[in-house]
Formats: sequence, C-alpha cells, structure tokens
Amino acid sequence: MATTVKTDEKRWDEKREQIKEAALPIFAAKGFKATTNRDIAKAANIAPGLIYWYFKSKEDLFLAILDESDIEQRLKLPLETMIDIPPNKLLPLLARGLYLILRENTYLNIMRIVVAESMRSPESQERFNRLFQDVLEPLTGYFTAQINQGILREGDPRAMAVFFLNSMVTMVMWPDDAKHEETEQHDLDVAAKIKFVCSAFMYGFSGRIEALRKTALRTVNE
Repeated sequence: MATTVKTDEKRWDEKREQIKEAALPIFAAKGFKATTNRDIAKAANIAPGLIYWYFKSKEDLFLAILDESDIEQRLKLPLETMIDIPPNKLLPLLARGLYLILRENTYLNIMRIVVAESMRSPESQERFNRLFQDVLEPLTGYFTAQINQGILREGDPRAMAVFFLNSMVTMVMWPDDAKHEETEQHDLDVAAKIKFVCSAFMYGFSGRIEALRKTALRTVNE
C-alpha cells in the first residue's frame, strides 16, 4: 500500500513538473495574458481540463513556476568575499557570472516573463524586485564600502546597484544573432558588452574620475 502511494505521488509530481516545463516557454513567448490553458495543454500533451488537477488556475501555475524556481538561490551574493575587491576587477566578474546564469534557457524565460509582467502588475513588480533582492542588497553594501573608501564617488549606493543590475538585465534580454550562438564570435560579443557596461559604470561613478572633473572645473573657473 505504501509503495502504491509513493508511486502515485511520484507520478503526480512528474506530471505537475511536465505542465510547468511546457508552460514556461509559452508564457515567455506569448505573455501571461495571451497564453491559454489550451496552449499549455497542447505543449504538455494533456487534456486542458487536466491542468486543474495540479493547479487551481492559470495564475496559480504561473506563480508556481516563479516560486519554485531556484533562480533566487543562484543569484545570492556573498558580500563578505567581495569588500576587498576593487570594482574595476569585481564588476566584470560579477557581470559575467550574472550573464551566464540568466542566459540559461529556464532562467531567461523566467526573466522574460517577470520583466514583461512587472510592467502590468504591481504583484509581478514586487516579484521582480524580490528576484533581485539577493543581488541588490549585497551590491548596495559593497558600493557603500567603496564610496566610504573614496573609490566610488559620493552618491546613493542603492541607486548605483539598481543602475548596474538594470544594465545587466538589458544586456541579457538583448536579442542575439542566432547564427553566432555558442561560437567564438558570440563569446567575443558578450565580452565586449560586459566591458562596455562596466566601463560605463566606472566612468559615471568612479571617485577618481569625479576628482578629475572637479579639478578641471576649478581650473576653468580660475
């Protein structure tokens, strides 16, 4: 009897996961509102009504995909290992790591859903914020330390963190040339994009560059 129950539970879990896996790329491609249960059922190779055995509604399925993903765990940053690394060294490494995680097919689809839905729904906006909370908070702390050391210019460290992360999300979401995917040229393109994002950040927020600006302004005004 116990074996039968375990087998039934395993089948239930597998079917539930099958529906989630089928729904994710459809939500990403069509958006939450435009996706129908028929679309999902067809992709999962099941009858449309069977979805309700596993999820209360389309909304419940959508939230399960977000809540049961491990993307938040993957995005956690250990602040204690970051403080002593200068931003011109750390940011390219961080950008590369974030890019590789978020470009994984599952996470990229989740990003597409969350970014699109965050523009329409306060709840989705909250989920978008929560998604990056484990990156935003440590990064804000890191930038605070760099400002205190004079490495970065004075300013709002949280705004700096948001600026950097938004730049990364834009880079991840930017469509690639399919012909270059998984090629040496693609890797060079990614490296160039990361260099551009990090260079733009350092140019805007470097304490040294800010000091040079102030010196230049004093010279002009004298």
